[in-house]
Amino acid sequence: MKVFSNEYVRVDYQEPVRLLETVWMPRSSELTEEGVFREMNRFLEFLTDYSPLRIIADTRYFGVGVTPHLQSWIVLNFMAKIMEAGVKKYAIIVSAEKYEQLNADLSTDENDEELLIRYFTDYNAAFRWVCQQ
Repeated sequence: MKVFSNEYVRVDYQEPVRLLETVWMPRSSELTEEGVFREMNRFLEFLTDYSPLRIIADTRYFGVGVTPHLQSWIVLNFMAKIMEAGVKKYAIIVSAEKYEQLNADLSTDENDEELLIRYFTDYNAAFRWVCQQ
């Protein structure tokens, strides 16, 4: 079910699996940092409306450079609110190039955090993972 759509982002919700999906559009590269904050805050409002247990974020077309200020806000505000909302799994779809970078930087060990985050290059693999029990 389509929840929201504009020229920068589309948000869908799949009730049977309590999955909230966001797809960043190619025009998202035109957003300023303030525009990114606006779109991400809008997404956080949907957490209250739909109470998802799972999220897939397709960031392959997210073309905005992540500044230290934006990265800090994402960690301290955005991710904190996702955890507070009770989301259990967060799949992030990235380009193959970005995936290689992330794998070089991150340990693959899963810990006992309440929120599991994993990176993918393919929607189907991300969907299978978030839907596993």
